[in-house]
Amino acid sequence: MNSASIEIQIRALLEAVRREELPAAQAIRNVDRVLRTFRKNVRLDEDDAYKLKVLLGIGESYEALSSFDRAVAVYQESLEIARILNDQAAQAALLRQSGRVQRKRNRWDEALAHIRESRQLYETLGDEIGIARCRISEGIVDFERGQYGPATEAYQAALEIGERVDDAHIVADATMNLGILSTIRGGFDEATMYYRNSLALFEQLDNPGSIARVYHNLGKCYTAKQSWTEALDAFEKSLEISQDQGNLMQSAMNYVNKAAVYLELADMTITATYCARAIDIFQEIDYPLGVAEAYKILGQMFTRKKEWITAQGLLEESLRLCESYDNPLGEAESHRALGILQAARQETRLAQTSLETARDQFESLGARHDVEQTRQLLDTL
Repeated sequence: MNSASIEIQIRALLEAVRREELPAAQAIRNVDRVLRTFRKNVRLDEDDAYKLKVLLGIGESYEALSSFDRAVAVYQESLEIARILNDQAAQAALLRQSGRVQRKRNRWDEALAHIRESRQLYETLGDEIGIARCRISEGIVDFERGQYGPATEAYQAALEIGERVDDAHIVADATMNLGILSTIRGGFDEATMYYRNSLALFEQLDNPGSIARVYHNLGKCYTAKQSWTEALDAFEKSLEISQDQGNLMQSAMNYVNKAAVYLELADMTITATYCARAIDIFQEIDYPLGVAEAYKILGQMFTRKKEWITAQGLLEESLRLCESYDNPLGEAESHRALGILQAARQETRLAQTSLETARDQFESLGARHDVEQTRQLLDTL
């Protein structure tokens, strides 16, 4: 079997997923089969550059389908070949890709180690676009860990490079991430401007995966503004593209965020349905923080239904997962949800402690909108 035939198989599998001819799980099994066939047919004396090219395509297929453990394993194998070839450009790209997958698995230290090693190689090569991509990846890890100052610096550094070398993708990516920070800080008009600018660039680039991410983040901004119709519209656009792309993680994040909106609209049935769909996917791809988000929303739903024991169990598990995977924003949100539950049960002292903890965590993150919401809840005790 030659490289061209394997590459054709991989492309056909991904196209089938996009056309919804294959569920993602079946597509993953088929990529497994392609990998087994490659291993069976490749000769010991086969050109390493050929092996690298084929394995890279397989690794990217796994990542696109949210099969992160498989993607990391194949990227690592590819990285070893790139080192044998002394191909520094390939090494840098693979290290950045490995870091990106580790980030998606909430393995922050491993992610940063790979990304920073990648950036060092790009700096040696004088590759400014590679450096900018690494800066964005570093910023995302900082953001997830609640380190918003370093995240802002990383995104701004990437944006400056993107503008200097006239790379629209870097500019769009950095702009979108600056919009996420603005949303957290309560600057919704600024965030919307960032998202609109980013969306226009990604549409010009015809990059559907990135367009889906922008719509998802725009939906979260509209949710924070309590603009429910606009939020649902944005999440639905993101979901449609994500499903076409076979992107399980993004699809699940849209389900869980739609669930949050329907909870505010008091439609408990749809809330539960979307949470269940999201949890199935998050568990399939091993994304604990996604599960934590779904549990938090379900806990809030059962709080409103006055099913206290179920609500408390879900919220405590959500908090545990956020603490385990170093997600301070999720911790603060879970503490606040527990405080609302305790207040509803007339457990005023416990509610005050939970809400004060949430307020303090939001303040340390600079999440001004959440701070104000939590203060208002404390005022009602």
